[in-house]
Amino acid sequence: GTHPRRNLEPMARGEMLAVYAFMLFVGACGAGLLLNGFFPDAPLSSSQDGPGGSSTGLDPDLRQAPKARVIFMIIDAMRADFVYQQASRFAYINSKLSRGEVLAFTTRAQPPTVTLPRLKSMIAGSIPGFLDVAANLNAPEMREDNVISRAMSAGRSVLMFGDETWLRLFPTGFKRSDGTTAFFVLDTEEVDHNVTRHVLPELARDDWDLMVLHYLGLDHAGHLGGAHSSTMARKQREMDALVQLMQGTIEQDQQAGRRPTILVVASDHGMNDQGNHGGASDAEADATALFFHARSPGQHLPGTPFPSASQVDLAPTLALLLGVDVPSGSTGRVLP
Repeated sequence: GTHPRRNLEPMARGEMLAVYAFMLFVGACGAGLLLNGFFPDAPLSSSQDGPGGSSTGLDPDLRQAPKARVIFMIIDAMRADFVYQQASRFAYINSKLSRGEVLAFTTRAQPPTVTLPRLKSMIAGSIPGFLDVAANLNAPEMREDNVISRAMSAGRSVLMFGDETWLRLFPTGFKRSDGTTAFFVLDTEEVDHNVTRHVLPELARDDWDLMVLHYLGLDHAGHLGGAHSSTMARKQREMDALVQLMQGTIEQDQQAGRRPTILVVASDHGMNDQGNHGGASDAEADATALFFHARSPGQHLPGTPFPSASQVDLAPTLALLLGVDVPSGSTGRVLP
């Protein structure tokens, strides 16, 4: 008899090969989209300035690094409008803003708006991928070129008090450090007191160049009661009083002829009204950066949003203040 199956076999094999080729094509496209989401290409900034590059609004005498010390104070989840809104509880900061003594920006954070990728953006000047969300509570040692490593390599003495994420990113290299944990969200007090107790003793010493302070209490207050709770109001006033204490001490020291210190107050991300973050909404993405000892273009009026910048712009700006080169992967620009 006849065997029609043999006549159909070449055709069937051809169809199967076509199907396999199509599946491979679809798989490759899917993999490309996935990789692009997890490892995004950051848009190149229009300029990159090193220590000798573009000037900023900061006092020229204070930019002669490494003469000046730098305090990089991070208030976790401090949404930009917490500071500039009409009924702001940051009274001292607003008094400085009204006199043009603070250079202020809303620094737009890319999603995911959680701490680890946002810290990397601020110190490396690049946009991390979504894989950093998985590592947010167990950060590996930082391998990307960044301002902290450059400062350490250049012989700068670096201190860190606050969120222990920094200790996981830089397990060696800090001259002195004391980490606090983000796990106990119910704690809005001790987690910050354990940072603040180091501030005045360290300001009295002169053996460091960069001090990182990372406060978690305001973020915890948001998770507990949202952006408008009484706990949140208390934490905002506490942070404002702390900034007043530090800047007041810095100004007294400078009048006494001591080494000048530049205070930079920033946040890693914002929060929505429910106190949550991680997404791409304006409330979650609108962080802030405040440079004291700076000349503002004009007086800031309460209720007026700050000029907008990208969070990656902090890396080259911090590099300028510390007198080190801009991280090689930075896409940011020195803030004006």
